[in-house]
Amino acid sequence: MRKKLKEALDYLGEQYVIKTIDREECVYRDLHNGFDIEVSGICSRRKNAIHVYVWNMGRGGIRIVDQVSDIGTLIKLKILLDALCEKWNGKNKDRISG
Repeated sequence: MRKKLKEALDYLGEQYVIKTIDREECVYRDLHNGFDIEVSGICSRRKNAIHVYVWNMGRGGIRIVDQVSDIGTLIKLKILLDALCEKWNGKNKDRISG
């Protein structure tokens, strides 16, 4: 595991894991309600390269329902992830249209 990924996992908490998505090691969290959070770009050398996607894993097909780009620090990432978890934790995948 790359050093930056390890640091991110340690900082974000045990509910996050590493998952390979599109051949990139990403930080990942299953919200256990049909929504998943993917964090990519942590190992990028570019500044503000972290991107967050909230996926609806519902029966109608897998799709992105929320995303935030250009996150530059782990502190900002943690604040954002906490807010996204709060927003999407109470949702039900089958009631989200779009």
